[in-house]
Amino acid sequence: EMLSWAASMLSFNAIPPDPAVAGPEWREMWLERIDGVDPYEHEWLRHQRRDDYWKQGSVCEDLSAITCPVYAIGGWADGYSEAVFRLAEGLGAPSKGLLGPWSHAFPDDVEPGPAIGFLQECLRWWDRWLKDAETGIDDEPILRAWMQEPVTPSARQVERPGRWVAEERWPSPEIEDRRLGLGDGTLAEDPGPGRPRLEIGTDLLCGLDGGVWCADGTLGEGAVDQRADDGRALCFTSAPLEERIELLGNARVELVLESDRRVAQLAARLCDVAPDGTSLLVTRGVLNLTHRNSHEHPEPLEPGAPTRVSLELDGIAQAIPAGHRIRLALSPAYWPWLWPAPEPVTLAVHTADSALVLPVRPPRPDDERLRPFDEPEQAPGLEEEKLDPVEGSRTITRDFATGRTELIFDWAAGGRVRLVVAGLQTGYWTTTTYSIVPGDPLSAEVRCEAATELGRDGWLTRAEISSVMTCDAARFMVRTELEAFENGERVRRREWDFETPREDGV
Repeated sequence: EMLSWAASMLSFNAIPPDPAVAGPEWREMWLERIDGVDPYEHEWLRHQRRDDYWKQGSVCEDLSAITCPVYAIGGWADGYSEAVFRLAEGLGAPSKGLLGPWSHAFPDDVEPGPAIGFLQECLRWWDRWLKDAETGIDDEPILRAWMQEPVTPSARQVERPGRWVAEERWPSPEIEDRRLGLGDGTLAEDPGPGRPRLEIGTDLLCGLDGGVWCADGTLGEGAVDQRADDGRALCFTSAPLEERIELLGNARVELVLESDRRVAQLAARLCDVAPDGTSLLVTRGVLNLTHRNSHEHPEPLEPGAPTRVSLELDGIAQAIPAGHRIRLALSPAYWPWLWPAPEPVTLAVHTADSALVLPVRPPRPDDERLRPFDEPEQAPGLEEEKLDPVEGSRTITRDFATGRTELIFDWAAGGRVRLVVAGLQTGYWTTTTYSIVPGDPLSAEVRCEAATELGRDGWLTRAEISSVMTCDAARFMVRTELEAFENGERVRRREWDFETPREDGV
């Protein structure tokens, strides 16, 4: 999502300040703003390792610097959910974490639901720590999470069935590691003999059914049935479970791998396979294998040499019923989540030295006694009038003559709305096309179109962005165009052509 978010941010930055706030100099301020901005992806692509550019914005560099209580809130469909686990562990009580089934949106108006009274929860927290009021929130468990039940895989989940569970400490001593060994396509606590060395080549279409990294509630964002992606991966599947299990926390894979290239990637997916064969994505993790020991100091692989790798998957709370099977799927590509390695890769897995480790949480009666959340309420003054509501979509097209396959994601973002109290009209749209030819990682291309509007009372401004990213074996290349309009008349146009070397290991 790097390029699509950069294009969106550029369109936000290229609209003017509100004249009702900025005064008569708003137009000069607007043009100065446009003339002074550069596309965000330029700087991001200059920093392909975890250097000081990234460290300065990361609280994990020194959690002890945070001295106030923190309430970290996230959702399983949100790309940033991992921060909640890290903060709950690193800060400890009285800080706490809350993880629902939600996407990247406020928990009182969100898909997937159920929604909660988020505003009331915020007030309980602030009243306790800013007013010293006895709200009881500091006596509640350090981590609360929505334990999801399985569903039929679908790109849209309005609600995820489940229940709230909680832990007094994090990491919780109540959660036990369950280790499953890898066999010849099998997964078991005792995989027995016959654990071979298995190979998987690069299928650049693996990942097309994975949904988006950071869902924000737009239709069609979620992962669909994983059987197509499973067929493009090396899979290990358990026997049907004799008993239901519940997972809370981070599963991990511990692998001994070989690569036939110096630069390779790994995507690992954990799926729940129902008795009818449908494959539900539970969680996943990705890793540039040159970063296996450090994101700051990549180390190219030695082709053919066995290499030990540990990959932690994104944290989750998920129940897997009796009769269902657990599947681990491994692949050296995951498009379009990952920009492909410069050459097709074959990975080999030494199954006898590899395992999947699951965080298994026994159900507890205390879960039934948790304080219920309040019902959602809307804050006054934030009412919106939808002027031309639109819905997002995600489609795939394939040219069978060339093999080029395109994943087209229309984020929609709601179309035009009017903020009733402020009298402002706003609008935001973005469409991203991820394009690739199977077998050719250098054919990868991302095209983004983004537009933002701001106006009131017969006055309308609009910024339009077009951005395209491509590569060769040695470089990343991006071309970006910006056009700004006032009442339909173009007032500025800017163009950028940018390239930067692919660092070794990228």
